Amino acid sequence: TSSTKTTNAFSENEPISATNWGLIAKNLDLGGMNRQLILGSRFYRLEQDNLMISCQNAPKTMLTPDRMQQIVDALKNTLGKKLHLEIVDDDDNALGESARQIQQRIEKEKQQQAQHIIDNHPLVNDVLNKFNGKIREDSIHPLDQK
Repeated sequence: TSSTKTTNAFSENEPISATNWGLIAKNLDLGGMNRQLILGSRFYRLEQDNLMISCQNAPKTMLTPDRMQQIVDALKNTLGKKLHLEIVDDDDNALGESARQIQQRIEKEKQQQAQHIIDNHPLVNDVLNKFNGKIREDSIHPLDQK
């Protein structure tokens, strides 16, 4: 049997930063509320092995010792090193985008590109002109969107 390893666009040797945090968070092997918490988190600071992330408005009841340990374990499995994790509620001083913000930005860019293609397609414009037609904007979606 052969196994495949997922290729990530970050290196285990690269220090965690605002630039790569969203990608790291997205690639952590977490599910449920842990995954939702991490996908919404933003990089705050890294001092040696002390990682601070911001999870603005995360209910304190979500930040249980068990949940924190599961996230630390997922970070260790993904990055190959053990970190001390601290979650802060200070989005004003957090850096970069969360994985969720990155995904939302990409989806918005794809939607804008699809809209631009339809708006500027000669065949579409020809049909619209011939039949005095209009396209409902909410009917335009990127091809990879289900």
